[in-house]
Amino acid sequence: MLVFLPTVAAAALTAAAAIAVGARRQLRELGLLAAVGADRRHLGQIVLLQGAGLGLVGGLAGIPLGLAVTWAAFPVMRTWLNPVVDEHGASIVPRFSVIGRDIRWVVAFTATVALLTSLRPAFAAAKAGLRSLAQSMARAYGPQGIHVAHVVVDGGIAGDKIIQGLPQFAQAMGEDGLVSLDGLADAYWFLYTQARAAWTHELDLRTYKESF
Repeated sequence: MLVFLPTVAAAALTAAAAIAVGARRQLRELGLLAAVGADRRHLGQIVLLQGAGLGLVGGLAGIPLGLAVTWAAFPVMRTWLNPVVDEHGASIVPRFSVIGRDIRWVVAFTATVALLTSLRPAFAAAKAGLRSLAQSMARAYGPQGIHVAHVVVDGGIAGDKIIQGLPQFAQAMGEDGLVSLDGLADAYWFLYTQARAAWTHELDLRTYKESF
């Protein structure tokens, strides 16, 4: 199975890069889907399915190429091995062979890696769809005097859902580890009271402990 590892690694890296680039190129389409009612879960599932499909296709396409390269390089690779003899003193000559079970594992592993590498692009694509929708609304309604803002809350919120439902998590976050309700209210009131000559379109709220 080791002969397939270079092919698996190449397919996984290619899939990760292609998924990230593809998600960025689909921002307009994702924004349109969000505008017609698609939520973040649906947008994320689209990118996840694309990642799984790309990984499966990449794995299937990479197997013949990997086999061809390995078969061509095998005579040279065989000279790197130390001679091995059996119990009768006869030399054991390595032979190139393909096991169907290994091929199935390679395809499954490549698809799994592609699916895992698409998790972050899927989350980013879902958030990008909401951002595109907010920008479209701001462009349409801003000239009419309607302030459209996109507020990103990056972190847990110190509400009943976490304080009462996940007390251990809240305790582990420590003081000022969760976004306070008062801070959220102040931020939205700030947006509401802004002068039209200096509107904020996107506001990112996080605690000082949250890493970017």
